[in-house]
Amino acid sequence: MKSILFDLDGTIIDPKIGILKSIQYALEKLGAAVPGIEDLRWCIGPSLRVSFPKLLGIEDKATIEEAVRLYRERFKPTGLYEYEPYPGAMDGLAALASEYRLFLATAKPQVYAAEILRHMGAIDHFEKVYGDDMEGTFTDKGDLLAFILEEQGLAANSCVMIGDRHHDIQAATRHGMPSVAVSYGYALDGEFDDHPPTAISHGFHDLSDRIGEILAA
Repeated sequence: MKSILFDLDGTIIDPKIGILKSIQYALEKLGAAVPGIEDLRWCIGPSLRVSFPKLLGIEDKATIEEAVRLYRERFKPTGLYEYEPYPGAMDGLAALASEYRLFLATAKPQVYAAEILRHMGAIDHFEKVYGDDMEGTFTDKGDLLAFILEEQGLAANSCVMIGDRHHDIQAATRHGMPSVAVSYGYALDGEFDDHPPTAISHGFHDLSDRIGEILAA
């Protein structure tokens, strides 16, 4: 059975409110400038340890770790649950799980990702939930995919990576894995120009067709 690796934020769920309000909370606690919600949209997808140095204009590791800690201070009890599944996500995941092995591959800490899937009632569709640890071991999504491929004994060309940001597509390309970029997530204009996906999906209504076309090729 072939395998599908899913990103979470911007692909299965819209996490905008929970993530961005938690970033604002951390910046305010640090006494830094606090951009508006819409100006922070680019922060959905990358690791916090990638976003906070850009937001703060510094590379000091202790300050970045404090920003991450403050973010989690709000996100764990509140922001974690401030999300909306994308239209068709629940039925789409159930249908795909009947045909393929599903794995989650997210930059979000694994414990948070698993709780979100449990909360939305989708965790049973996934064979395993993979994400970062609290220390940031898998800040690079390509490293996370390498770990999944090795642990599961998967061949990259028998898998498809589904995601909404260039980090997802670049990670798949690094391993020779085909990919589908979803058009409804948080990619910026032109984001995929340098690393085009194998296919583009406009929602769960056509995702199964795009996956089937790739794996049948």
